[in-house]
Amino acid sequence: QAGGFGGAPKTKLRKKEQSNTCPCGSGFHYAGCCKPYHDGLQVVPTAEALLRARFSAFARKQVDFIIGTTYITNRQDDEKKWRTKLAKGLDSTRFTSLRIVEEMKDDHPFTSIVFEAGMQPLSQRGQGAKAIVFTEKAKFILDEDLEPPTWF
Repeated sequence: QAGGFGGAPKTKLRKKEQSNTCPCGSGFHYAGCCKPYHDGLQVVPTAEALLRARFSAFARKQVDFIIGTTYITNRQDDEKKWRTKLAKGLDSTRFTSLRIVEEMKDDHPFTSIVFEAGMQPLSQRGQGAKAIVFTEKAKFILDEDLEPPTWF
């Protein structure tokens, strides 16, 4: 599944174009990587692609995508308050890196992924400021009752 983003066109970037690099760490243009998922033009095909698209959504402040790809049992009751809190957090943080460590197929329809993510509070930007890197294990579910089947 590594690098499998469900048919989105992939083009490697030249150095001068790297400002358009997708934040998910794929090395591809955002427009041909995670943007079609954020815009609802393509269905996210795998758990890894969802993880990458969600990281990219955090980096690009795509609140609707983040909320829309959060499984119903993990959503907050007050969506308006959640949306405001999420937007405030995204405005104060720069998401710097994503690295997939391990993907584990659990009992169907679950997949777990261990990843490392880097982030930096914007209040700490500047010379010598370092990103905080954390490791997390995320669990994803393929909801096959939806049409099309959808990863959360």
